Amino acid sequence: MLLILILPVYLFFCYYLFRRSYQWMGSCTRLLQGRWFLIADAAVYWSLAASPVAAFFLESTPYEFFMKRVSNFWLGVFLYIILLSLILEAVRLILKKTHLVRPEFLQSRKVLALTGGTLAVTILAVSIYGTFHAGTVYHTEYDVAIAKSGGNNSDLTIAFVSDLHLGYSIGVHHIEKMVEEINAMDADLVCIAGDIFDNDYGAIQDPEHLIALFQKVQSRYGIYACYGNHDLDEPILLGFTFQGKKKTNDERLRDFLSQAGIRLLEDESVLIDDSFYLIGRKDRSRVKKTETSGRLTPAELTKHLDLSKPVLAMDHQPRDLAEMAEAGVDLDLSGHTHDGQLWPFTLLIQAMWENSYGRLTVESMTSIVTSGLGLWGPNMRVGTNSEIVEIHVTFTP
Repeated sequence: MLLILILPVYLFFCYYLFRRSYQWMGSCTRLLQGRWFLIADAAVYWSLAASPVAAFFLESTPYEFFMKRVSNFWLGVFLYIILLSLILEAVRLILKKTHLVRPEFLQSRKVLALTGGTLAVTILAVSIYGTFHAGTVYHTEYDVAIAKSGGNNSDLTIAFVSDLHLGYSIGVHHIEKMVEEINAMDADLVCIAGDIFDNDYGAIQDPEHLIALFQKVQSRYGIYACYGNHDLDEPILLGFTFQGKKKTNDERLRDFLSQAGIRLLEDESVLIDDSFYLIGRKDRSRVKKTETSGRLTPAELTKHLDLSKPVLAMDHQPRDLAEMAEAGVDLDLSGHTHDGQLWPFTLLIQAMWENSYGRLTVESMTSIVTSGLGLWGPNMRVGTNSEIVEIHVTFTP
């Protein structure tokens, strides 16, 4: 239903921006005012604007991957065209209503060419920066003290990642970086907190190579993961899903993890080295789409555990933090938010989540939320980082 409302808005802005961009180019030189240029400009522009819809309807064809890559880049560029254009229009309206400048000055060819050129250069610079910045993987470290005995461990080094989104934008190159970084940590434990895949297993390029890379991860206790809301087979258009469209548990996802040596925890706990527990929660959104039984509460997950031992948990979305703390969890690891991925969504994400990114203490529990390794939607990061997290846990009974 929401998509039905969003699509006309998207088309309206596409048309508005096409008209404004053509006016600007025509103000720069008369050479760009001809009919043939208009036809060529319209063909390129509307091909990009239609790319999200084309990718959706080209599902399971050889052209789908290419169109999805194009549409992901276009949506990032489109976001900043809209944002900066609205800011520019607001400034123009304020100047016009306050009579700070003459209306004819605002409508002059020189002003139109200058403002349009500045806007175009800014959008191009932000888009290029965001695209290249998305490929840079940062290393973030946290120190956490847990007031319990670690059994056979006085401390623990955890390599923590989330939101890989293997598929259209993330592939072998990114995972090679991840494996190299994790192995350099000499980690005791590797945790992957969901959204390993990007709604479509068929979009993964060279899954055998990726499996081989995961098998090279070195850690004392192995790799554990929980699912996220994108770890299923689900058609998406402009970021929205469809009522009645098929949403399935693609068993190829589970097989991939098994072959890669990654142990999936679905509302399960495991006692590692008789020293500490690790819990993996089912994802709240994914359960609603694919299951009827729901997921266990934090109290149900821990009621049979020896809470004198440290309890670590992976929950893709940073929800139920107070309930997790009350249930005896000492360290809660989440992703999902991407820290907004693109500014100014970073501001919106901060308002939506108790812990949208970073470290937060909730009673005696530490919540750590990562911005994620991969990308969802636009193939860009602006104002946020792709990251791998290294957590140094010290047990202080």
